[in-house]
Amino acid sequence: MTKHELATSVASSTGVARETVSVVLEQAAETIMTALEADDQVFMRGFGCFKNQKRAAKKGRNISKGTTVDIPARNKPFFKPYREFTERVN
Repeated sequence: MTKHELATSVASSTGVARETVSVVLEQAAETIMTALEADDQVFMRGFGCFKNQKRAAKKGRNISKGTTVDIPARNKPFFKPYREFTERVN
């Protein structure tokens, strides 16, 4: 399902204009990304949690040159669905 299809589906089930739903979805995604950039977590009861997973620094290999490369520590965005979400999907 694309973002457009999601907005259309939500609009038809709520009676709100699709354009309004699309703006709300866009802003919700932007807010989640901003929170993760600030190393915050976003909890949505009954849905799940968006958070950063810490990835440690490590050594990698450049296979074409045969050299070792240092990969710095970084955050990886991660979504953990809540039990209700998982049970409904399974």
